[in-house]
Amino acid sequence: MKRFIILLPLFVFLAFYAIGQNQISLPKVDTETYALWQKGDWKNLIVVGKQALNSNIDFYYLRVRMGIAYYETKNYHAAIYQLEKAYQLNQQESYLKEYLYYSYLYAGRDMEAQIIYSTSDASFQKKIGHNKESFIDGFNLQYGLRFMADDSAIKDFPADYTAPNNGAQEINKSLNILSVGLRHDFYPKFTLNHAYTNIQKESFEHLIVDNTIETIENYKTSINQYYISGNSRVAKSLNLIYGMHILNIRYPIKVTYFRQGNVFTKTETANKINLVGFVSLYKDLKYITLGASASFANLNSAIQTQADLSVTTYPLGNLALYTTSTASLQRELYPSGKHNDEFVFNQLIGFKTVKFLWFEGHITIGNLSNFVANNGLSVFNGIGTIKQRVGGRAIVLINPKLNLQISYTYNQMESYFIESMNVDKKYNPIKYNNHSITGGIVWNF
Repeated sequence: MKRFIILLPLFVFLAFYAIGQNQISLPKVDTETYALWQKGDWKNLIVVGKQALNSNIDFYYLRVRMGIAYYETKNYHAAIYQLEKAYQLNQQESYLKEYLYYSYLYAGRDMEAQIIYSTSDASFQKKIGHNKESFIDGFNLQYGLRFMADDSAIKDFPADYTAPNNGAQEINKSLNILSVGLRHDFYPKFTLNHAYTNIQKESFEHLIVDNTIETIENYKTSINQYYISGNSRVAKSLNLIYGMHILNIRYPIKVTYFRQGNVFTKTETANKINLVGFVSLYKDLKYITLGASASFANLNSAIQTQADLSVTTYPLGNLALYTTSTASLQRELYPSGKHNDEFVFNQLIGFKTVKFLWFEGHITIGNLSNFVANNGLSVFNGIGTIKQRVGGRAIVLINPKLNLQISYTYNQMESYFIESMNVDKKYNPIKYNNHSITGGIVWNF
C-alpha cells in the first residue's frame, strides 16, 4: 500500500504528460501539416486538417494546405471550399489565386474562374495563358435523326376512323434536326448563348374535315427555331439564366378559291409562331448545385406554365461522377378554360470511364406534351405525347477545348386524334415507339 501511495504522483504525472502529448495545438498542427505538405502526403494532411478544424483550430495556412491537398486528390469542390476560406483572409497571394482558378475550372464553374482571372494582375494572367480577344467563344454543331421503331402503328391505323368534329391525328415517321449554336463570353459576369435549329418533319396524317376523311402518308412540315439566353452571375456562386425560344412552324394547307365560275384547289404554306420564355436560378454549394426554373409557352393552341426544381450532386467532388434529378410540374390551359396538370421526373447520371471518355444515362418518367426542358433549349411540341424517354450520351474529349458527342434515346409515344377547335378533346390513342440519334461537336475557343 505504501508503494502505491509513493508511486501515485508518478502515475498522475505520466497520465497528464500523455494527455499533453496527444492534445492538439496550433503550433503542432502548423508543424505537422507543413511537414505533410512538403512530403506531398495529401491524404494524411486532410485527416490532420479535419481533426484541427473539429478542435476549433483554424488559420490561413491550414486552409491553404488543405485546399491544395484536396486539389491534388482531384476533389475540386472540397478544394474550392478550403481555398475560398483562405482567400477571404488574403487575396494577394498569386499561388492561391492560381489554385482557386483551376479548382473552379475543373469543377465546371467557369464564370467564377473568370472572375478570379479578371481581378488578377498581368503576370498572373500571362502565367494562366488565357487570351480574351475573340468575339465568339464557343461553337456547337449538331445533327439528329428520329425514326420509327416499326411502322405497325401506320399499317394498323383504322383508315375509316371518324369523329364528331373536325380534327387530325398524326403519327411521326421521321425528324431531321440541324442545329448551330454560338457562345459569347462578356467577362467576367455575363455569357450569351444563341442557336438556330431547322427541323424537317415527315408524318402520317389522318384528317377529318366536314365529315370528309383524308389520309396523307407523307405529310411534310418544317420548323425554324431561334434560341437566345443570357447567363448572369448575380452573387457569389449564384447564376441567373433567362431567355426565349422562338418557333416558326411551316405546314401545307389546301386552299379552295373561285375564279370565273370555276373551283380551284391549291396547296399553300401556312406559318405559325410559338414562343417560349424562361428564367432559371442556380446556386453552387459544396458538393451540390440547386436549381429552380419557370417557363411560359403558347404551344399548339394552348398555354403552358411550368416549374422545375433540380439537384445536381458531385459525390467525388469533380466531374468524374455526377447526377442530376429534376422534378417538373406543368399546367396546360386550353381555350375552353379547362386545364391539365402533369408531373414529370428526369434522372441523369454521368461518369468518366477513361481520361477522354464520359458516359451519361437518363430516364424521363411522365407525359411530355408541349414540354420545356434544359433552360428552354429543348421544346417537345409534337402533336402527341412522349410517355417515357430512356437514353444515353457518349462524350469524347479530343482536347481540352474540343469534344465530340453522340446520343441515343428510345421514346415511347402515344398519338391521339385532336379536335381542331377543342384541343383538349383527344380520342383514338395509338402507341408506337421511335429511336433518336444525335451527333455533334462542341468547340470552346
